[in-house]
Order: sequence, then C-alpha cells, then structure tokens
Amino acid sequence: MNVIAESAMRLFDSDLLMIRTTDEQEKVVKVKSIKLRHYPIEDNMWNITTSLSSQIIDELMSGEPIHFDSRDLSRFPSTFLPFVKTLGFETFFAMGLVESRQFLGTIIIGYKDNRSHMKKYYKDMLKIMAHYASSALATFHYQQKLHYLANVDGLTGLFNRRYFFEQANVKITSNCRGYILVIDLNNFKLINDKYGHVMGDQVIETFGHLLQDHFPYPNIVSRVGGDEFYLFLPDTGGDDMSMIKRQIDSLQKQFTHRFLSTISEPISFSWGCSIFPDDGNDLDQLVSVADMSMYRMKRT
Repeated sequence: MNVIAESAMRLFDSDLLMIRTTDEQEKVVKVKSIKLRHYPIEDNMWNITTSLSSQIIDELMSGEPIHFDSRDLSRFPSTFLPFVKTLGFETFFAMGLVESRQFLGTIIIGYKDNRSHMKKYYKDMLKIMAHYASSALATFHYQQKLHYLANVDGLTGLFNRRYFFEQANVKITSNCRGYILVIDLNNFKLINDKYGHVMGDQVIETFGHLLQDHFPYPNIVSRVGGDEFYLFLPDTGGDDMSMIKRQIDSLQKQFTHRFLSTISEPISFSWGCSIFPDDGNDLDQLVSVADMSMYRMKRT
C-alpha cells in the first residue's frame, strides 16, 4: 500500500493522500497508508478508526469518485479526516476501493487550495488509481486468508500443528529457553460417544478459548489434533514453573465448572511438561518427554 500511496501522491501532486481499509461487517475504516506534504506523520494518525454509515459506503461504492471541500466535511464522521481542519486542507477527492462487490476501503487525496476547476481530471485519474489499489488490497486479503487457513485451527482459533512445530523450532534454533506443554482431555471419547459430536466440539472449543486466556501471547498455543494441545512458553526469568502450575490449576477449575450443568461425568485434562534445553535440544524429543509426563498423570 505504501508503494501505491507514494505513486499516487506523485501522480496527483497532492498535499494529502490516505488509504484506509475496512472490515466489511463492522464498516470500520482504519488507516493503512498516509502521506502528507510538508507535515510530519504523527503516531496518533495511524490509530484513528471510523464507522461509516451505509449511505456513505454506498456513495463510495458507486464507481464514481466523490468531490467535496472543507465545507462538506460535516457529511462524514469527525474521525474520517480528523486533522484536515488543523492543517488547512480545502479540496478533497475520495473513492471506494471495491473488488467483487466487496467494500475494501477508500482512497482520499487532498489539497490546500481549490482544485474544483480540475475536477474531471482528478476523478478520471482516481478511478484508475483506485482500480490498482483495490486489486492490491484484494490480493493482500486473500494472502491473509490463506495464511490463516494454513496456520490456524478452524474450531478453536488456536494455531495448528504445522504452525506450532514451525514456530517452536524457531525458538529452539534461537536458543530461547522455554517450556513445552502437552495437554490431553480426559475421557473425551466417552463424552463424544455419550453426548454427541456437537457437544464434543463445544468442549474442544471452550477449552481452546480458556487455554488461550490463561496463556496469552507471546506463548504459542496450539491444537495439534483431536483433544490434544501443545504449548511453547518462553522463559520469563522468574519462577515460571510455579506460574505454570497456578495457571493450570485455574484452567482446570474453570474448565470443569463450565460443563457442570451439561455433562454429568467429571471433565478434566492431563498435562505434562518438558524444558528446553534441560530435557533436550530437539523439539520431537521435548514433545516426547512432555507426552510421557502427561501419560503418567493420566494413569494416576
């Protein structure tokens, strides 16, 4: 987007160029790229989000650029162009970025003087630029979706087996001391057989969310298949094992409590832990050590 923004600013010889991307469902437009002539880019300019009305989105998706001046800003939310009054911009041209009828965002160019007499020229050029920006954004979104599908478990939203081994190996290669946790739900097959797969999926999904809540980023939390979960917890330099045990105890209590009214059998999990590099320098070996520790707990 920055390359497109820089090219567009040179093409239009504008004082402002902004590309904002949107979440179609929330209709929230976030700053993706911003260029200002003669003014520094302030950090807070990147953090502004704007909820656009359906009417404005329909106008931006019409296929025709919108021309407006500083007197027309009342049509838009105050956060759409929050700093233009301070910096003294006068003329604006905006167009929606649309691909396959999906609203992806908007491109805006601004000038400190009146450019109304060149309205047709800027509108024609903005159509061309919006076409390229829309294609680039659509490709970016597609790549993000592919990355998500390749690395994230669809049921829990946790990372999958592939991502865990890839990223945990990166940690080990960089000599990042840490803890490998292997977690397995107890009697999950019995729950699946007795209460059905819908309830089984609900148990897995709930446990995944609780697991992520108890071990947030930068911990690597993954579902590697079925009812089995692997974690890599970087060493914090403190009493990590005590912290891990406290979090596991809290997780166990919350997990059991969630299904007290729906599942008559006690619902719980077993876990095991290994430490890099104390228990080995190879990820498969570390997982094996943690796995054996987990099965010892399961048999008790």
